[in-house]
Amino acid sequence: MSGTKETADLRAAVSKRLSDSVEHHWDLVCDTSVATLDTTLAEILDRMRDDPHGWVLVVDHPGPPNRYVQVLAPPGGGLIAECVSNEYLKGDERQSVEDEEVLPTLGWDWPSPPQKRNWTFHDEVLDSGSAIGMLLMKTIRGVFGLADDDIVTLKVFPSKVQRGDSGNESFTTSREPTPQELAAVRSWSNVGAPGPPPNEPLVPDAEELQRLTLIQLPRSIPVRWRLTPEQFRRLKHGHHAEAMEDKWNIYMDEGVVHFHRSWTGMETYRLQVDKAAHGWVVNELIVEQDPDKFHATDRDEIESSFREVLGAVLGVTPKDRDAPDVDADLMVRLRAERKGGDSRFLRAYLEPDGSLLLEGQDLGPSTAPVSPDGEYEWYQRIKAEDFPRLLELLGAAAESDILDVLAEHWTGMASYDLEKKLRQSTIPVELFVC
Repeated sequence: MSGTKETADLRAAVSKRLSDSVEHHWDLVCDTSVATLDTTLAEILDRMRDDPHGWVLVVDHPGPPNRYVQVLAPPGGGLIAECVSNEYLKGDERQSVEDEEVLPTLGWDWPSPPQKRNWTFHDEVLDSGSAIGMLLMKTIRGVFGLADDDIVTLKVFPSKVQRGDSGNESFTTSREPTPQELAAVRSWSNVGAPGPPPNEPLVPDAEELQRLTLIQLPRSIPVRWRLTPEQFRRLKHGHHAEAMEDKWNIYMDEGVVHFHRSWTGMETYRLQVDKAAHGWVVNELIVEQDPDKFHATDRDEIESSFREVLGAVLGVTPKDRDAPDVDADLMVRLRAERKGGDSRFLRAYLEPDGSLLLEGQDLGPSTAPVSPDGEYEWYQRIKAEDFPRLLELLGAAAESDILDVLAEHWTGMASYDLEKKLRQSTIPVELFVC
């Protein structure tokens, strides 16, 4: 049989099964060559993902040794891939140490019994037939050791059908995943397990930049976000992935924040951060819309996914600019002075993590020694764990509320004494000047 006819026959067989009602409980089972599977797999997976019903695809190599990969396309959309692990292999069929070293480099997440017994892969960004198909074919060729002429068995069936004696265990033998379970899987694929933030702003070197690719099909989504000084600092420091489960490399370059997937280097999101009167603002989110690189097109879904990355990886939750930048109950105005052409402001407020932020702004000619544009801003941050020492420094009882103490005793001219006390103390104070 010619390669062209074999491809056409496989395409027609899969199309017939996917077009038939899911209530018709029959499995498509057919043998095909690795080369033919490679030419059709991406198209098959895309059709499964876009179909409103749930489907499972299994690619078996009966062996010896027995090997299989499988993909679940749940009714809610998406593609969840698995590769058989040693949890289901015995004796000579078990994967070698070398195999287990290669699989994570391809993108597979390690098994974690009893919840995840197989190698798994699910990624909302790489949620396309071409991406999942490429992963499966690299596994079939590189780990299973199959050549183009080798024969594999392809199975396609509704995901609610139990597999019985097929031998392919894990998600295909269990109940349908609940919405909560699918949400957890999608969250893992989106943010993974982020490592600690860098101590200094991440600046990719020349070798790292060669691995990074910029957004190919950009879409601009208008936003009206406000960032606090601490949030800006976190964006500026970015994030560097140190392990396979760490999904993002993030860095700022001339006010533009780039979000790249760690193991592909593809840029998915981009932000332009601009200075404002208080803090910083973001006016648009740029997102990749090449369907082979990023599947989501719904604005709410994109923004929700991006906010999840911001929160989980960087600890940043921007507020809408139309909302008050600081909750009035969590803010004290320490200084608001105007004299001639000069103005001086200082306020204190609590950040979401409980830290105290002193935010100062001086405007006018008197700022010339430190600022050529007539504006000087600075921020001092004191962690909540240091409040007992701060309260003692200010002569307040240990159980006092820090904002109440500042409001009662350290406003107006006393605010200058507050700054002096902090400079002369040994309390750790993070200083940020802009």
